[in-house]
Amino acid sequence: MLILILLVVLLKFNINYFYLIVLIFMYLYSSFMIDRYLNLFDNINQNSYLVKIISNKSESDYKNKYIGKIIQKNSKINNAKVLIYLNKDMQYEYGDIVLIKGNFDYAKCRKNYKGFDYRRILWQNKIFGIITGDKTSKVKKSKSIIVSINIFKNKLEKNIDELFSQDEANFIKSIIFGEKDDISKKLKKILKMLIYHIF
Repeated sequence: MLILILLVVLLKFNINYFYLIVLIFMYLYSSFMIDRYLNLFDNINQNSYLVKIISNKSESDYKNKYIGKIIQKNSKINNAKVLIYLNKDMQYEYGDIVLIKGNFDYAKCRKNYKGFDYRRILWQNKIFGIITGDKTSKVKKSKSIIVSINIFKNKLEKNIDELFSQDEANFIKSIIFGEKDDISKKLKKILKMLIYHIF
C-alpha cells in the first residue's frame, strides 16, 4: 500500500525512477530487518542461555551489566549479542562462558512521538535483547588473544590507578586507551589542544 502511494507521488512530481527504486528498496529492507529482529527470540521455549561475556563489568547500585554473545549450537539465535543484567554476587570477566537461567525481553521502544527509543539504540549497537539472570554457572574461560589483551589492559589500568592521582590516572588512560569518559572538562580541553598541537 505504501509503495503504491510512493509511486503515485513520484510520478505526479516527475521524480527520477532511480530515486523511486532506492526508496522502495530502503522501505523493504528496513521492514525486513525490523521483522527479523522482533522475531529473533519468539520460538525459544527455554529459559537458559549459553553466553560468552564480551565486555567488562559495568556496575550499578543493584545489578552488574555485561554484553554477551549467545553461543548455543543449532539455534537461530547463535551469535546474537544481548545485554545481560546479573545480581551483584554474580561476578564474571571478559571471555567467560556462562550458562544463564533467566528471562529474555526486548528493550522498551519509545512511547511518545520523537521520544527516547532504547530499543533502536541497542539495535544500532547490534544488541537484540536483554537477559535478566536469576541463576548462573561458569562453564569455562575462553582462550583467545582478545581475552589476553583485555586482561593485560585491565591490569595496566589498575596499576595506573594505584600509582597516580585520579585526575592524572584518567588523563594517562585517555592518552593510552582513548577513554574520555572519566576525565574532567578542563582535561578534555588540554587533551584537545595537545592533539591539535601534534597534528
